[in-house]
Amino acid sequence: MGVNEGMVDPENFEKWVRFAFDRKVHPRHRSKYSDQPKKDRGKDWYFQDKWSRQYDPKVLVRNVIRLFSRPSNFDRFSDDQVNQGLYYLAFGANLPDVLTNKSVPLSLRVRCVESMGELYAGVFEKREIEDSAFMWWDWFEGVPRNWKRGPLTANGKALLKAMLDTLEGILKLKNHYCLRGALHGLGHQKTVRSRAIIQRFLRRNRDLDLHLKIYARECATRNIV
Repeated sequence: MGVNEGMVDPENFEKWVRFAFDRKVHPRHRSKYSDQPKKDRGKDWYFQDKWSRQYDPKVLVRNVIRLFSRPSNFDRFSDDQVNQGLYYLAFGANLPDVLTNKSVPLSLRVRCVESMGELYAGVFEKREIEDSAFMWWDWFEGVPRNWKRGPLTANGKALLKAMLDTLEGILKLKNHYCLRGALHGLGHQKTVRSRAIIQRFLRRNRDLDLHLKIYARECATRNIV
């Protein structure tokens, strides 16, 4: 049985985890990836629940680090529940925006990005959560530049480095959707280093599945959306 809105308490890690993940799953949040648009996203519980966005940004980041760095935190939840809960983190709790919040120490924000690699290695690599594994980095595309055009700030450079380091690490995994997700994220960054990471991946994996090889080349040479 899921929690009710009155049980949310970001300061209490266990209650916060149950609040985010222990819920009935809407069909649009099933873990199987689909390229069809998710309709009526504004009706998701985390947009309707007044409690879902009441948090201290520093507490949220610490909770996410703790959550991702211990894969066993997810063992009690189904693949679909994990997928839906990750959508809450991205869109309900607004984690991408929080990672640009200067009230949160940069070291914490960098560590949060790094912990996403642990989410991939400890959860996505071992389970069939295709949707979030593929889409996760799409949601964080604009974090290094704070969703603006123009040169990177010092903080942005640190966040971009953490992101590219983490994505490069994910490309050492085996799960197809982990690899596609990392390539997807690298394709969005459109930097010299992101393209170089993809090229090294292709050189290391000459026997790669043809479809994945084609996608990797597209991520290195085209605008990925």
